[in-house]
Amino acid sequence: MMDLRSDPPLTESSLWEAIFDKTSDSILLVDVRSGKILKANRPSELLLGKPQNSIIGTSISSLLLPAEGYKSVGHDAIAQSLPAAQARLQKAIKDCISKGEFQEVECELGEDRRMRACIFPVNSKGQINNLILILADITEWKKKEKALKASEEKYRKLYMKSPGMLESIDGEGYIVSVNDTWLEKMGYTLDEVIGHRYTKFFTRASKEYALSTSTPEFLKTGEFKNRNFQLVKKNGDLMDVLVTIISERDESGKIVGILDFITDVTELKKAEGILKASEEKYRNLYMKAPAMLESIDPKGIILSVNDIWLKKLGYTREEVLGHRYDEFLAPASIDRVKKYTEYQKTHVIPTNTGVDIQAHGEINFQVVKKNGEILDTMISAFSVRDDSGKVVQIIEMINDITARKRAEEALRRSEEKYRTLFESNVVGVALSDREGVIHECNRAIAAIFGYTEEEFLHVSVPALYANSKDRELFLSMIEKTGEVGNFETVMRKKDGTSIWVLFSAKRIPLEDKELFLVTLINIDQIKQAMQVVKDSHNSLLKLYEDALSISDMKTNLITFASHELKTPLVPIIGWAEFMAQTINKGKKLDEIIGMEEVASILQSARRLTTIINNFLDVGRIESKRLELKMGKHKTTILMKNAVDSVAQLALSHNIAINNHIQDFDIWVDGFRIEQVFINILSNAIKYSPEGTQVTVTLEVNGNQISIFFKDQGYGFTPEQLGEVWRPFSSKSMQSKDNTLPGTGIGLFLTRGLIERHNGTIEISSPGPNLGSTVKITLPMNLLRNGETSSPEDKKRDQG
Repeated sequence: MMDLRSDPPLTESSLWEAIFDKTSDSILLVDVRSGKILKANRPSELLLGKPQNSIIGTSISSLLLPAEGYKSVGHDAIAQSLPAAQARLQKAIKDCISKGEFQEVECELGEDRRMRACIFPVNSKGQINNLILILADITEWKKKEKALKASEEKYRKLYMKSPGMLESIDGEGYIVSVNDTWLEKMGYTLDEVIGHRYTKFFTRASKEYALSTSTPEFLKTGEFKNRNFQLVKKNGDLMDVLVTIISERDESGKIVGILDFITDVTELKKAEGILKASEEKYRNLYMKAPAMLESIDPKGIILSVNDIWLKKLGYTREEVLGHRYDEFLAPASIDRVKKYTEYQKTHVIPTNTGVDIQAHGEINFQVVKKNGEILDTMISAFSVRDDSGKVVQIIEMINDITARKRAEEALRRSEEKYRTLFESNVVGVALSDREGVIHECNRAIAAIFGYTEEEFLHVSVPALYANSKDRELFLSMIEKTGEVGNFETVMRKKDGTSIWVLFSAKRIPLEDKELFLVTLINIDQIKQAMQVVKDSHNSLLKLYEDALSISDMKTNLITFASHELKTPLVPIIGWAEFMAQTINKGKKLDEIIGMEEVASILQSARRLTTIINNFLDVGRIESKRLELKMGKHKTTILMKNAVDSVAQLALSHNIAINNHIQDFDIWVDGFRIEQVFINILSNAIKYSPEGTQVTVTLEVNGNQISIFFKDQGYGFTPEQLGEVWRPFSSKSMQSKDNTLPGTGIGLFLTRGLIERHNGTIEISSPGPNLGSTVKITLPMNLLRNGETSSPEDKKRDQG
């Protein structure tokens, strides 16, 4: 429908020329005095339901069909609403004439039809003689509007009631809405959130990461997925979350809206930490277990072995991993073990754990030690299967039974003449009744209790129980279900000693009687073995607790690293943000930023580089990958460069450096030795009171040169001296007021560099507040004849 409300006053001729023949809406020209329709366009026929010639000349009051007309064609709802529609239309016409202003009115014709009328006064010589009515059927538009509102309400409810945390942000980074789950999890009210920057609820580290990394990336791509952040809840608790962001852009490509999908993974993070600790714990238990353990894949390749495996067989881990397990078997045992392994792959009892772990009995076999000796062993294996039942790993426990096999062989030879007296079935079997009378038994069960078969037939079953209540429990269970499985109890042997037994029983009818068929085994040795395992477990736990102390050293390193790496980053980020704001304000950087500020940024960047290089050097030293670039250097030049490097630090602490070193030629890596001097001088300055001195001297003793760094600092106790070389130890160096805790990295790195030069380093101190002395000793002729690498390097290269 055409909108003419903003047009200037119209004349009849200009109006018709403009719109009469160019619109699909119904247009009527009405004479104000007579109230008759003077003109009507073709679309009026469709809207009003009359031919064009029937509309022209009719009164405006009869514009709409009479109610009876609608009833006659079955539109009762329209007929009922017609009077109200006519009244609204007539009122709008009167207002247009009386006020001389444009009028607009919507009329309802039944439940499903809507019409809009726009009425314009036509001025002629300052009088309103005519009206123009533009009528439009807006039924479909209203339906679409209603559907759109319903859809909008539907998705608004989905947004607000979504189980995930949702957050909407405008193009400037301010929060415009969050859903109910967001408020519930974070503990804020809506008023406390709307209008704030999206980073307000981040931890400091997450905010820095968002501003420096994720936000610039997002501005380029318009999205990112599953980024880790931490939010701060209203009560101060931290929430680990995964954030996925999508953006909405206008036609120019500018971001005008952002939707955040936030997933709370706090509990998952905790579970991951617990799982990692558990894995480490059981890895240690695996490696330190007293029994030989090996893990193989379905193809028979050895994935891992524990320490006792290597010790027993005499191999190194590199000689074992990646090889087939049968390479270590005696030839006579290969077929048996292969069949046993194949059995493991094809037999499994499903469990409800998600991963099936099933033991498959024990077999004896022989393995070959590295020195060629044969070892008799017994293997118990467990197959680990995935959800589909496929074997993914086989864990084998191997017990050295060489000594036991020798004893068994001796026993077998000595008792071979009596073997016919025993039955082949090693499981005890007996038939008894409720009263405890034994009707039948085999030799095995009689032997378990120390009786002959004849003797055991006269033994009362209740008398075998060490605890009569176990007998009563057994009878009640078999009465209810007719059978009992794996019942453990303590029984008495003929000699009165107690043993642990495991038996199962089933009630069976036999010769008009109800008897109990009992199968019984002696598990006394298993119980004893379980106690041994328990004792071993406790020992392993003690070893595990001792290992925790090592993690404390790593914690000190992490604390130092986070502090030291962050310190130089703060001024760099600060100046970067300041320069960005300056540019955004249209100012030139050279008007605001001078060499002093640039020097500050450069100094922070160099400090960060030094910290990172120190950590990298520690790693190279520990892995023996630190390479030296040896050459001929003068001691005076090396020391002067080091003193110049720490001059500003000494000045800021009001510390004087007295350099009394003499000039000698030494073969060293000049950069590394300067690094050593700088580390020692820096420590002496940082851990000395203001107004004190650091003195450097040199002595030559034969073919060795010694350099002494003596300070008037806080010194060490004997206990601290014992810890000073330990890497990552919080006791290695501390200032008097504990404001500058050290980690031992500098000293550890210094000692490593000196030792790589075949030198030594020592620290001595008379006591607290009495200063300390660092002594470095280096060989003067480490290299000869102009060589540029150390003998150690040459030996390694030749190897």
